[in-house]
Amino acid sequence: MAEETLVKEPLTREMVESGEALLKLLLEANLDLGAAFWRYISEANWWSLVFSFPQIDRDGPLKAYETVQRLIRGPEGFSQMPTGFHKVAFFFPRLSDIVILSPSHPLVVGIRNTLDGWPFQTQEIGIRLTSTRVGDVFVEDSFVYRLPNG
Repeated sequence: MAEETLVKEPLTREMVESGEALLKLLLEANLDLGAAFWRYISEANWWSLVFSFPQIDRDGPLKAYETVQRLIRGPEGFSQMPTGFHKVAFFFPRLSDIVILSPSHPLVVGIRNTLDGWPFQTQEIGIRLTSTRVGDVFVEDSFVYRLPNG
């Protein structure tokens, strides 16, 4: 009888750095971010970069996805990108790697409550949460970015 072993897709340093670069672009665009984190989905063996924008409750998610896509492409498209865009543009070729959630989504609420008042070190860009429950949601693995207000 054959045995199947699933090897978990790792969260790489390049992924964390690219997510940080995109996060900085979103903050520079003055978007109100409620949360930003990588989340591992074991059923798909895949990592998704999750952002929470309060304005999606008012405007719907399509506008938020359009904004993120515009920032990934850069102001002149891929051909004439300013410094710092290279990591974002070439790491996120598909918008399907990004998930945008409402700030009231149980996962977002759970992560924010879990990290509320977290004592981040000065050099830390985020924190890893593994095999834990945040609110009513089980998180197998995640990397949560520190936001300027948090």
